[in-house]
Amino acid sequence: MNTPSSEPGSACAGSGSSSHSRVPLPSVGDHSGWLQKAGHIRKDFKRRFFILRGARLAYYEDRAAANRERSKGVVTVRKVRHLNDGEGGLSLEQRPFAFHFDTMERKPFIVYADSMQEKLGWVRALLAASNGGTAPRTVPVSAVEDLYRDQVCAAEMRGTGDEASLTSIEGQSSWPSIANGAQLTRAQMYNEAIAAFKEALRHAGREAQAGGEDTARLAALYELGKLLCETGDYAGALAQFEAAMLTAPPYVHVQIKLQCAWCSWRIGRLSHAGALYQQVLEDDPLCWQASLDRARMHLGCGEWEQAVPDLELVIGMEQSSAEVLNDRGVCFYELRQYERAILSFNGAVELNPHYPQAYTNRGNCYRKLGQSQEALADYSKAVDLDDTNPKSFNNRGALYLRMEKFSDAVEDFERALTLDPAYEVARKNRELARAACKRIDQRNRPLR
Repeated sequence: MNTPSSEPGSACAGSGSSSHSRVPLPSVGDHSGWLQKAGHIRKDFKRRFFILRGARLAYYEDRAAANRERSKGVVTVRKVRHLNDGEGGLSLEQRPFAFHFDTMERKPFIVYADSMQEKLGWVRALLAASNGGTAPRTVPVSAVEDLYRDQVCAAEMRGTGDEASLTSIEGQSSWPSIANGAQLTRAQMYNEAIAAFKEALRHAGREAQAGGEDTARLAALYELGKLLCETGDYAGALAQFEAAMLTAPPYVHVQIKLQCAWCSWRIGRLSHAGALYQQVLEDDPLCWQASLDRARMHLGCGEWEQAVPDLELVIGMEQSSAEVLNDRGVCFYELRQYERAILSFNGAVELNPHYPQAYTNRGNCYRKLGQSQEALADYSKAVDLDDTNPKSFNNRGALYLRMEKFSDAVEDFERALTLDPAYEVARKNRELARAACKRIDQRNRPLR
């Protein structure tokens, strides 16, 4: 199948608390609701009503018990993360709304919500509770640049801005060299830009030894890493980003780890990339970009089951796109779950009615289910949207061949070979279709 290229029981009271601990009902700003909770001793799940107030979380048999302030336990939230597939006996495909949090009382909680919206509400509230009242948010790409953008802009203002003299900007600090590198990058003068950033690093090293701040070094490392990524030198970029981690303040570590994971993926260090994506999601479970990148790494390796939970997280975080829904559909197709795949492809074409790949993929599902007319309609739509893709013509030709419309099949295979003369699958299919046409001609030839 063509996949799009893409640069994932009994409850115990808390330590030191009785089963009748009294916790006030929540006020505005606190969080409450139902969750299925795994027992700490017996691992079966029971539905409990939870109330979070500050960092203190109480859970009850039901709402009536909460109103009487008779809790099953009270704990202090410490750390929240997404659940790994199979952890606690839960399959994330069956329980996509599960998550995990630890407590100061050293009690791990495995719970699942009734919907992705409820799960994310709890994750945000628990993150805020464990972080002094402020939930960490996914750091955008611009967050690192924000640390030094004013200095770069000021240095650029001192330069000429003339592309012919970009390499002539000079100064007594690293900032003019960083500004020079940024301008050279925009002008696609990559070798000169690399030299400018390396010069900035030399300046930054001397400034740091003299007791200066490290923001310039972070800027040079990060910009050089991005430039090396753009030129395809992922190993070199990884080295810059890893060095930047040693300089960067903690609140931008998530973004730089994402860059490190991406580079590790591109150079084939898949376990390292997977570990970095996991660290990012432990630091910020709401970082949908890490889930999406990890899912596409799994897709590239043909690990369809592993990709699905990450794609579900991205979709649940309201980051759906036609491409994400198409990717999930591809996973379901490869897992032979054709009806589920069709639902994903339906979502993809609803978001983008001009997305030929989704029509082709949905057509493949219909063909597998023996629904030839539906498959034909989708293949034809894909061809109408993009008549330069030889695989679209080959797919429709193969369906015509199955439907015994041999002349139409030959025509489509010819179109595929016109677009790609080296397309051997289409060439073999054309020979089959031509042979079928010849048999029919011989059968219909009148006897002499």
